[in-house]
Amino acid sequence: MLAAARGPVLIRADTLSGVGRSAVGSGSCRFERVGVVVPAHDEQSLLPACLGALRVAAAQTPVEVHLMVVLDACTDRSAEVVEAAGSVAALAVWERNVGAARRAGFSRLLHELGPDGTWLASTDADTRVPPTWLTDQLSQA
Repeated sequence: MLAAARGPVLIRADTLSGVGRSAVGSGSCRFERVGVVVPAHDEQSLLPACLGALRVAAAQTPVEVHLMVVLDACTDRSAEVVEAAGSVAALAVWERNVGAARRAGFSRLLHELGPDGTWLASTDADTRVPPTWLTDQLSQA
């Protein structure tokens, strides 16, 4: 069971691993990795579809992709859903504020991945991104 905490608490640091392809990109991509933050507040029923769509988008991306769900004051089984998904990092915060949750996730990803060569993206837990969501962003960056 996830204990309530004030401020960010990394639940599973060992899962912060890429789910996309290795950093191979065509010479036109100036980013080596993508960090994706998904803030969630009691989204256990919506997270599986969101994470599934993000995996599809990550597989289309020519660089490694790191997924992080920020569990914001969750009292449902959202943390268990993230753990079962595998290869997805989870960060628990007790903010009850989507902006603060995103900020905590971005801060953690930048700390773990470093700012150089990292593209940051965010979507909501109730969203199913299209397969080209990340490649479209990188092509315009």
